[in-house]
Amino acid sequence: MHVIRDFNGNGGQPISKVNSAFEKLNLDFNPLNIFFEWDDEIDYIDDAGYFNNTHILILEENNNSNGVDIYLFISR
Repeated sequence: MHVIRDFNGNGGQPISKVNSAFEKLNLDFNPLNIFFEWDDEIDYIDDAGYFNNTHILILEENNNSNGVDIYLFISR
């Protein structure tokens, strides 16, 4: 789970929203026999360019080759 914040570490999704997003992911996919595991680690990406522009390509930022990367931006 990656949370996008501004360059000072402000903004982004709170931990409660990150947990809710993970729970929703499993609720949506579990009926299809797809189950996700999470190590409860949050990778904070403090970058104003990503924070201010949700249309920017971020898929290569801090990605992991052994799982699914989920990037959470602030709701606007």
